[in-house]
Amino acid sequence: MVKGSVIWICSLILICMERTKLTFIILIFISACNSADHQLSSEELAQYRRDLTSNEVNKICVAACHLGEAHDTLSVPALLKNLDDPRISHHIQHKGMSVYYCKAGALRKISGLDIEINQHNPPDSAVIKRFIIWANDNKLRNVKAKSDFSISKWQTKKGKTYPHRAEMYKDVLYNDTIRKLNEQEILALLGEPDRKQEGYFYYTISKTSVLSWNLHTRTLVIKFADSQTIEWIKVHE
Repeated sequence: MVKGSVIWICSLILICMERTKLTFIILIFISACNSADHQLSSEELAQYRRDLTSNEVNKICVAACHLGEAHDTLSVPALLKNLDDPRISHHIQHKGMSVYYCKAGALRKISGLDIEINQHNPPDSAVIKRFIIWANDNKLRNVKAKSDFSISKWQTKKGKTYPHRAEMYKDVLYNDTIRKLNEQEILALLGEPDRKQEGYFYYTISKTSVLSWNLHTRTLVIKFADSQTIEWIKVHE
């Protein structure tokens, strides 16, 4: 009788320990994702996008967590690539979570689709298909510009001029995906504009001056219908 009671008590303790451990892991994961809730800089976003292409499971999961919280549409192609990856993270922040689960969770936040994703289930082809259809419908499968567009180069300023914008502005002007970004995503991608007016962002592309006389200025102008929607992108000269 005593022996049976001891075994029962030990079993109960082990169950409580496992539940506590699981709760601790979940709380750490929630905390990690909540820490991503602050507005990420363009450099941080770019680094997390690079981490999505890493072969390290934990790097991918951390990046997916942050990019999902940031609703970063530019990361959609990398999130879709190898979405069916079943590898499991053993890092304490994402212990037991697969690459599929982390990426699909990020895509659910970015897309706003009401899709149930279970941590313990294998990659679901039906879920993956829905994300692919959503990305196709929103022209997000090929977000990356086909040229040498670079966030750091775009934002590089020497004196009063931007030495690289003249060769890159068309990648912004004719990019359908960029036209789907909101104000915060544009700021993350292109940086602070040279001038702001209500509903308009002005980015100087090039400027020709003689002494103090401004002879010619080319400006990329982005007009927002509201904080979430771009109405048009044009070049003014």
